Amino acid sequence: MYTLLKGKKLSKKIHKELAKEVEVLLNYGHRAPNLAVIIVGDNPASQTYVRNKIKTCQKIGMISSEYKLKKETTQKELEDVIDFLNKDDEIDGILVQLPLPKQINESDIIFRIDKAKDVDGFNPYNIGKLLLGEKTIAACTPKGIIRIMDEYNISEPIAIGLTTRSGRLIDANRMMEEARAAIARAIQSADDPIVAFRVNPKKYREFISEN
Repeated sequence: MYTLLKGKKLSKKIHKELAKEVEVLLNYGHRAPNLAVIIVGDNPASQTYVRNKIKTCQKIGMISSEYKLKKETTQKELEDVIDFLNKDDEIDGILVQLPLPKQINESDIIFRIDKAKDVDGFNPYNIGKLLLGEKTIAACTPKGIIRIMDEYNISEPIAIGLTTRSGRLIDANRMMEEARAAIARAIQSADDPIVAFRVNPKKYREFISEN
């Protein structure tokens, strides 16, 4: 027995939700959100990803500003572009399309993006808030996967491949959700609430040791 997870159907639903949110902003006299997308080099896969992101922004009424940099771009040149966008009040989110050319340190670039504009959710500040169970910008891939699982009521998924940008963050998202749910149940069921919750200790140790 299996269930076919229809991602395209869900994406259309999410696009409609986001389009309504943008419409509300415009109706209240605000401008549409502006996403800056930086692509370095001519990687075909990266170009496809960026093209789709720009198309989606246009579909839901957002603004998308694309910054195309040559493959030979230096670390300093890319950092200068990010610094410029960090200071630009007209830019609400910054996304640097990965992978980057080998002469550029990806981690340094991710850390360079303003944590409030880090739409990928890779900045250590945002990952730290996620682990603390606080509201923050969550990485889009694990958040999207979790949204699909929630849509189809999948409660016990198995993540294969604990990559930094997907598997581990899915695990962290779920871990925090389990903790919050357990706390809520403890408070609701106890006459004199003693807050306690349980997470899988082995999974927790593995997650912490690998980060």
